[in-house]
Amino acid sequence: ELFKNPFALGSFEVDKESLSITLNSQSNYKLKIGPIPEEVLAFKVSGYVVIQQFLKSYTMSYLQRQFDRDDFQELLFLLQRISQQIVIVRGIDNYVKTILEGEVSLLIPEGRH
Repeated sequence: ELFKNPFALGSFEVDKESLSITLNSQSNYKLKIGPIPEEVLAFKVSGYVVIQQFLKSYTMSYLQRQFDRDDFQELLFLLQRISQQIVIVRGIDNYVKTILEGEVSLLIPEGRH
C-alpha cells in the first residue's frame, strides 16, 4: 500500500522532459507519477503554474502534516480537471475562431425561433 508508511512531502520535481512529477519524502522515499501531458504540467492561472503551487502547498513545511492518500487523490483529480479544462477551452477557442472568421452566422433567420 502506497501510504502505509508516513510520507512527509519534503520536495517535488515537475519534469517537462520526462513528463512526470516526482514526490520526494523527507525520508528519501520517491514517488514518480507519469506520463502527464506537458500542457497539463505547464498549465497556468494568473501567471502561476497550478501543479507547482498545489504541490508547494502540500509540502511538510506548509502543510505541517503527512501527505496522505486523500492528498494524493486530490493531486490526481487536479491533473484530470486541468486536462478536461484544456480540452474544453480548446473547443471554445475553435468555435470562437469559426465565428470570427464568419463561418457561422450569429443571426437567426426570421421564422426560425
